[in-house]
Amino acid sequence: MSILKDLYTGDVTPLDRIPCKTDEYKNLTKQIQEAEENFFRNLSEEKQLEYDACVSLLISREGVAAEDLFIKAFRLGAQTMLEILHHDI
Repeated sequence: MSILKDLYTGDVTPLDRIPCKTDEYKNLTKQIQEAEENFFRNLSEEKQLEYDACVSLLISREGVAAEDLFIKAFRLGAQTMLEILHHDI
């Protein structure tokens, strides 16, 4: 099967591969979660709702940025392959 067919049929999902799995990333994620929990606990119910709305917007923004980065990286890869194929060696 070709990569293009796999992409078309959904057998390859590039977004499944995005999360970083390094120890440094995991450690930072844990620290962020702990800091967020401590911060959230001290908020009033009204401020908790405002905070949740803000976090939701940030997540949406990161999704848009991730999509843009994927498209740019994919294009760069395609351009690289085209140059390789058309370069006289």
